Amino acid sequence: MSLRVAASIAALALVAAACTSSAEAENDGLELSATSLFSADENAVARLVENLFRAINEGEEYAVYAMFTPHETCRPADIAARLPSIQTGVNPESDLEVQALKLREVGGATSISFDLVEQQGSSQKELVFEEFFPVVFDGRRWRFDANLCLWVDEPPDAADSEVRDEMLATLTAAQASYEESATYLATANDLRYHVSGLSVVDVDLDLTPGTVLWLSGIEEALMIGQGQSGTWYCVALIGAGAPAYGSASSFEQVATLDGCLSTASPSGW
Repeated sequence: MSLRVAASIAALALVAAACTSSAEAENDGLELSATSLFSADENAVARLVENLFRAINEGEEYAVYAMFTPHETCRPADIAARLPSIQTGVNPESDLEVQALKLREVGGATSISFDLVEQQGSSQKELVFEEFFPVVFDGRRWRFDANLCLWVDEPPDAADSEVRDEMLATLTAAQASYEESATYLATANDLRYHVSGLSVVDVDLDLTPGTVLWLSGIEEALMIGQGQSGTWYCVALIGAGAPAYGSASSFEQVATLDGCLSTASPSGW
């Protein structure tokens, strides 16, 4: 299963921070709403997303810096050097509005997916960001919980986007299953109940590039997949904690939960 792909933001090339999938479509019937349909937190996060697009388009490094958790290796000057390479897919003159925002909380970590409606005069289009991006409330405001400079400097290999998309969709199903039954014990068919069309298998003999291997226990689960580039990817889950995203050059390196955790990076894939 391939998630819808179109105009993507290099700065959001990670989901969970690991990768971005989006879809673009012309929509004559879309209308920007006059009032928010969100809660106070959802409204604040929606404004965060809209302001990020605007700040990137306008080259405002200090505004962008304020929207992310602080990192010593990603100060405003570092961001300014990278802004010219970030393509948002949005016209700077357009009006923007976040719709269909979803906040997901798993193990104390919060992530979002959203639709972004762009309107310029009578022309409208919708960008659909289906992956969940990490956000955090720091006591005063909502921010993206990631190192922006790493996202820009280390974008995912496009050749491997299909398997990563598949693993993220499987992750969504696994988290939904865990929230429902308080265990990761589930078959591939069980996961398809939550997200239909998954290319996920229970037996490694059935594993091919682009397909996800699902290994689960009561409180632990492991997903493994190989990209077209030959790189092996994994996602490790322990209880309701945040997922760990690892990658390596061989299957053996990610074939166990401990192995996956040892290859995991704080910035994701």
